[in-house]
Order: sequence, then structure tokens, then C-alpha cells
Amino acid sequence: ALPGPRIDPPFEVIQSGIDMVFNLKNEVGVTLRRSLGRRLDPMTGEQYHLETSRPPYDLVCKERLVEPEDPENPSDNLSLQVLSHETRVEGIEDIFAKFGNMKVVNTDGLTNDGVFAVISKQIDAYLEKQAEEAKKLAKERADAKAAEEEKLSAEEEAKRIEEEKAAMKLEDEEQEGESAVPEPEP
Repeated sequence: ALPGPRIDPPFEVIQSGIDMVFNLKNEVGVTLRRSLGRRLDPMTGEQYHLETSRPPYDLVCKERLVEPEDPENPSDNLSLQVLSHETRVEGIEDIFAKFGNMKVVNTDGLTNDGVFAVISKQIDAYLEKQAEEAKKLAKERADAKAAEEEKLSAEEEAKRIEEEKAAMKLEDEEQEGESAVPEPEP
């Protein structure tokens, strides 16, 4: 008999040193178009994109445009980099799933500003949650400190009362002892 599919045991989300990780997803064709459509005017330093931020209709400017040089990511290797990413992304997603800190953003159809807005909203929500948790923790600590101070104060008050009772008892015993001692006869 063939073994059934492997079933991974459920895992518990653990604390990470990284607050959030964003996985920007889109179609491979979109990735290639976004990367390969970039252009630079070497005379002005202006950056353009052939689809989203077109250069002016000035023929002289269009003739000057070049693909931006990126020695770390040459466009000749772009398809290999995309393929490498596609084959490894599932494993990376599995790793970050253990920490519960990966946010997936589908960027299809979004502009740069749209992607920024989606990410900013998620960061703002995270920071708001962190602030609420910090306030809750501060209140719990303050309440615990107040309870401890109240307990210490009550213990000190009880000790003070016991000391007063002991002092009064001792004083009473001394007075009784003085009255019980007969006075010498002359």
C-alpha cells in the first residue's frame, strides 16, 4: 500500500525578533513588465517607466533614455531571479508562518502608491495593536505595584498595631507590678 499524504503536525506560533514581513505577490508577467519597463534619462537623472510614468513626447528625450544599470540585478538575469524566487517562496512562507508575522500583499493592478497605502495601513494597524498591548501591560504592572504597596502598607500597619499592643501590654504589666510590690514599712 502506498503511504498517504504527509500531514504536518499543527504548530504553535512563536515570538520572532522581526515584527512584520511583507510578501508582495503578483503575476510573473507583471514583475517582468515592471522591471523591464524602467528607463533613465542620463542627462537629467529623471526616471521613467514605459507603462506607468511615461517620458515626455519629446523625441530627443526618448532617444537618450537607457535602461538603468543595476550590477546587482542585471536585466539579463531577471528571468532566472524570478524563477529562483518562485521555486523558493513557498519554503520562505512556511518559515515565516511559524512566527505569524508575514503579510501577503497582492500587488496586481496596484500602483506604487497603492502598494504603499496597503502596506502603511497594515503597519499602522500593527503599531496601534502594539500600543494597546503596551498600555494594557503598563496598567497591569501599575495595578500589581499598587496591590503590592497596599499589601506592604497593610502589613506595616498590622505590625505597628501589634507593636503598640505589645507596648501597652508591657506598660500595663509594669503598672501592675508596681502596685503589687508592697511598700516597705517604716
